[in-house]
Amino acid sequence: MTDDEVQIDALGAHHYAITVREGEDLVQINLHADPATVALIATDQFDERRLVEETLRYLVRRQRADDLPPALDLADVAAGYDTWIDEMRGQMNAGAEGRDDEAGQ
Repeated sequence: MTDDEVQIDALGAHHYAITVREGEDLVQINLHADPATVALIATDQFDERRLVEETLRYLVRRQRADDLPPALDLADVAAGYDTWIDEMRGQMNAGAEGRDDEAGQ
């Protein structure tokens, strides 16, 4: 999945509209970043939009975007995928470390 194939728009109040190009088709997904679930992953320099992006990557590695439900909640993703929270923590920590390294240069 490349940046050209996905568009994520923040709608406010932890809601995101996601458009994914799947071949010739556009797949629309509405995602809610449940604050309680987000709190399980949050780091010091946490970026909720990045969590949404990484979650989408995680999901499309496991199934096609057009097989995903049109409405997702991060609480449901956490309940449905045993490894999601740990993988997202790793992704968020890796991203925060990279930003710390850049800031120190």
